[in-house]
Amino acid sequence: MKKFNAEWSSCMADAGHPDLASKDAVYDFMNAQGEEAWAEGVEELSKEKRAELRDVEIDLALADFHCSEDLDFEQKTLAAQFKLEEQFVAENKAELDEMLAAATQSK
Repeated sequence: MKKFNAEWSSCMADAGHPDLASKDAVYDFMNAQGEEAWAEGVEELSKEKRAELRDVEIDLALADFHCSEDLDFEQKTLAAQFKLEEQFVAENKAELDEMLAAATQSK
């Protein structure tokens, strides 16, 4: 997963968005932008500020979309997740079978 996030992060940096180490960082960044805008003590954001935040969010979303598509991020990370889940089941099969048996008996 670290490898996939590093590839994605590098692509995002090339697209003009450095300092994003993972896809989750996009949400954190946008939340920080919104909090910063509201921290100015206004009751309502100006039309210009809303447009500015919207433009930043659209730009980030498009860069994320293109990087994810170019890197086949979703398929690679799903494959890695499934491999880890299969490994977990294999390593814990006896306990999982016991839990399943207990759950089945209690019905």
